[in-house]
Amino acid sequence: MEFLQGFRVGKRLAVAFTVLLLFIGVIVAIALYGLRDTRQNLDTIVSVNGEKTRLLNEMLENNFGTFVARREFLLARNPEERDAAMTTLAGYRDGYMDAAKKLDAMPSDADGMKYRQAIAAAFDEAGKVAGHFTELVDAGDTDAAIAYLNDTMVPVTNRWQAAIKQNIQHQQMLNQRGNVAAELMVRRSTLLLALLGGIAAVVGIAFAVVVTRSLTGPLQRAIHAARDIAAGKLDGTRLDGGRDEVGDLLRSMQTMRDVLQRFAGESKRMAHLHASGENIRYRMPEDFPGTYNELV
Repeated sequence: MEFLQGFRVGKRLAVAFTVLLLFIGVIVAIALYGLRDTRQNLDTIVSVNGEKTRLLNEMLENNFGTFVARREFLLARNPEERDAAMTTLAGYRDGYMDAAKKLDAMPSDADGMKYRQAIAAAFDEAGKVAGHFTELVDAGDTDAAIAYLNDTMVPVTNRWQAAIKQNIQHQQMLNQRGNVAAELMVRRSTLLLALLGGIAAVVGIAFAVVVTRSLTGPLQRAIHAARDIAAGKLDGTRLDGGRDEVGDLLRSMQTMRDVLQRFAGESKRMAHLHASGENIRYRMPEDFPGTYNELV
């Protein structure tokens, strides 16, 4: 308390508010940092992993579409139906290639690259099988084409789809990890904000109590001294304080009490000398300030 009384009241309050503002600034900075990391995780989930999952699903749909189109090509009853089936097949193949190209342009981890390589290998295998299947259909060997479809193309297509599905599961796992990381970051940020908020509240209360007591203690002394002076009690502990405004008040009151003590003492002395007849010409000193001098 005495240490604080060495500073002016305005300076004390300025320091207290500055400390509180610094705590608030730290809390805001931590909140912004936590929000930034959370946003980055969410952006990764939505913009990267989510987009990869969408492309893989698109590849899976086009993969199945090419298989259906080849079956329709096999079952076509006339050239028009075959042409329509081939047009549909080309659309699915172009859609697959476009999605695969976009997927390859996106970043991936080591496991994701392995799955992409497996998909590419299955795609190459399916392309070779599809070429032989088309040759059989074009040659009019329907029975051989049906057997080749069931015995060779279906297993190859299943392996192709399995490779795509494995990559989809991998992306879903990454999405789940990203969600967990984002939730964990939110919880940590919330806990840290609550902790710092509590510390700021405790520090704020502590500063308020210390600053308040550094003012109220000396003010209580000044109030008691003023009451004693009003009651005619001019003795007591000498009033003094720090270098702040309250200290100035205490010293001013002590000066006033000193003047009153001297005035009362001189009045008693004059009354005694006059009453005893020792010196009826005695007069009080005329160096008292202001109204006291007029009374003299």
